[in-house]
Amino acid sequence: MLVAARDTLSPAMACERAARLAIYVQSEPLARNRRVLDVCCGRGWGAAHLLAAGATQVVGLERSALASRATRRFGQPGLDFCPLDTLQRNTLQRNTVHRDAVHRDPPTLPDLGPFDLVTCTRSPEQLEPMLDAIIERLAPGSQLVLAVREGASSRWRDRLREFFLSVEIARLHGTSSDNLHFEFLSPREEPSSSHTQTLAPTDTVFEVLTASAPRRLLPAGPLRLHIGSGSQRIEDWVNVDIRPFPGVDLVADVNRGLDFASVDAVYAEHFLEHLAADDALVFLAAIHRMLTPEGRIRLSTPNLDWVWRTHYRLEGSPERKIGNALEINRAFHGWEHKFLWNREALTAALTAIGFTDLRWYRHGESDDATFRGLERHETYLDTNDLPHVLIVEARRGQVQPAALASLRQQLQRDFLDHVAGY
Repeated sequence: MLVAARDTLSPAMACERAARLAIYVQSEPLARNRRVLDVCCGRGWGAAHLLAAGATQVVGLERSALASRATRRFGQPGLDFCPLDTLQRNTLQRNTVHRDAVHRDPPTLPDLGPFDLVTCTRSPEQLEPMLDAIIERLAPGSQLVLAVREGASSRWRDRLREFFLSVEIARLHGTSSDNLHFEFLSPREEPSSSHTQTLAPTDTVFEVLTASAPRRLLPAGPLRLHIGSGSQRIEDWVNVDIRPFPGVDLVADVNRGLDFASVDAVYAEHFLEHLAADDALVFLAAIHRMLTPEGRIRLSTPNLDWVWRTHYRLEGSPERKIGNALEINRAFHGWEHKFLWNREALTAALTAIGFTDLRWYRHGESDDATFRGLERHETYLDTNDLPHVLIVEARRGQVQPAALASLRQQLQRDFLDHVAGY
């Protein structure tokens, strides 16, 4: 567990320290087996934590005195601290009459090589003078994590969106270390008056921004998303996964929303079954919202009807029926499956959400060259009339609010109410 010094802090300082902790908590799963640059690393405990979390190397940048102190305390193989006095001087100049001169002559970074993750736990103004240089050192699939005060969050979100495909937002607010709250926001959500009214006047508010997928490293041309890619990268697509596998362009949790617009195509193979049923509807609605008017989606997901027909028989010996019970439960619950769809249920969901022109295909087949031959998942023996996976393509159409409300009500009444807390 990450623990900071037990100082007596003002409420504002307590929240600021919590913001720094939140950055390292956010960054921990992203740091594993990756190379990390920790800008303005302070006394070095956060950088040491990221190395302990599994980073292959962590480089901490800080003023000379603090860098030397951190080296003495935490120095070990894989953890290096570099002085950042140039940045400190330029940051001070930037706030004085030398502003224009600094912008004409931005600070240079030492040649440290590419990084998979950059964290900044101090004021982002300290990062800004060398932001361009840092972005140039980001590797494919990398992230930048920083915290900003709420008053500056909109500007920084817009700033980061110039360079990154996605910016994930988490808000931290409270009046003391005992009542801090941490909530994820939808990618396009802005601070609202209703939210502001729920905060006490003394609340200190930060937003932790996780910027992912440097635009300069993404394929040119149509924006096509491969959701749940794992290690099965598809070239000329933006490969998205919750974990930073090799070949992933964007690390993102779709349950927190996706920060896209004007997407031409979306492909998700053996992904939908890993979402809870209600989350699957939210995901499909988000895809519908981000597609262009002519945008299309292709989904591949296990066919519940095939599972039922091939995994269970009422006849057989007691031993065979025990095996049937194990097999069908494995199909439902194995591999982190949460909900299996049949053709009728998937049709109802897609249609209600607003997809039209549904077309059903077999493994690797499509009338659209964009989607042809994309499947990577292993195959099983299909029956003549029943494929083992449902593969459907659909085009964005008009949302059907009444049908969607009815489907949600049925899902809640007949399924979700019965598995609450499971």
